[in-house]
Amino acid sequence: MFKKNLPTHIVEIESNIRSENMYVKYTQLPNAYINVKEHEISSSDTIENDLTTSMAIASRQSSTEKEARRIMQLHLLAKHPFLIQNEIFNLADISSGSKKSKLKKYLINRGWYKEHTLQHSRKKIIILEPLPKAYRECDVQKSKSFSKGGYLHEFCRQRVIEYFEELGFKAKNEYFLSNNKAVDILLTKEDETVFIEIGISSSKQELGNAIKNLSTSLIPTRLLMLCKDSKMKKKLESLIKAEEILEEFKKIISVELVGNYIKLYKSRG
Repeated sequence: MFKKNLPTHIVEIESNIRSENMYVKYTQLPNAYINVKEHEISSSDTIENDLTTSMAIASRQSSTEKEARRIMQLHLLAKHPFLIQNEIFNLADISSGSKKSKLKKYLINRGWYKEHTLQHSRKKIIILEPLPKAYRECDVQKSKSFSKGGYLHEFCRQRVIEYFEELGFKAKNEYFLSNNKAVDILLTKEDETVFIEIGISSSKQELGNAIKNLSTSLIPTRLLMLCKDSKMKKKLESLIKAEEILEEFKKIISVELVGNYIKLYKSRG
């Protein structure tokens, strides 16, 4: 209440001061206080949320790594190590497409695997090559049977041999001819003799292989040149057609896709 008998101008001054004090007390200071508290709460919530998110991500990463290591171990210790992508995931009973994609990406990003593709008719065969780091991580000794052509070349050769062995052929790896040229695969069955070259490098190199294979005392009933894709197949066919040295042998030369000679299994281990 205002004091009695005070001049009007004094009453107005006191009223103004009192109003200003009340404004500071009940608006500015409380708001500032509330803002600080709200900021603290917001910051606390943010930290807690960030921590929860980080823990969830770490948990997912840990789960993914554990699963990836399990797949890697199953693959490297499998009875038949030369498996295509789906066969590897089937070993681990993984059927989800999104999960396969996620795990493949993880395996590649960790430097454990490398991806290759081969053409199978109009489709693609995905091959995951285990790298040296994968063998070290799993403490598994890498096979010494790989050819000088590398993993993909050896993969193709082993799977092609399996294909023809099921048809009753007998197969030999790296068969040396009289001119010291080694044929990737020699197949024999009754009166048939088949030379097979696995072409995953260049068309020109495979043309050279074809010429050497037919410049020896043992002439096959068929020379099968297997290419990684249709582009290489078309190029090699053109080179062979234009090569005069091979004129008398062109009837026994076939150029085909290596993927068509890889049998696809639903389950294998």
